[in-house]
Amino acid sequence: MSLNIVFARCQVTEDDCRSLLYCDFSDPKSDSANYIEVRDVEQLRHIVEGYLEEYNNLTKKPMNLVMFRSGASGFGCRVSKE
Repeated sequence: MSLNIVFARCQVTEDDCRSLLYCDFSDPKSDSANYIEVRDVEQLRHIVEGYLEEYNNLTKKPMNLVMFRSGASGFGCRVSKE
């Protein structure tokens, strides 16, 4: 069956596909390395910031990163020069 037919039936838009986000680190307490869909981006941002804070507490060269949601790439970060 053609994907165009499947998408037409489901009414999935290109924006829907671009907003999909999967990762294998969204649950810090899990030992599983399976990729799962991220349903709460704000929660993921807090988790990533927690990992960054933990890293910065353990290293001699901390990173000052700013997390953001990007329509083109899903999720990203940039170095803050403050």
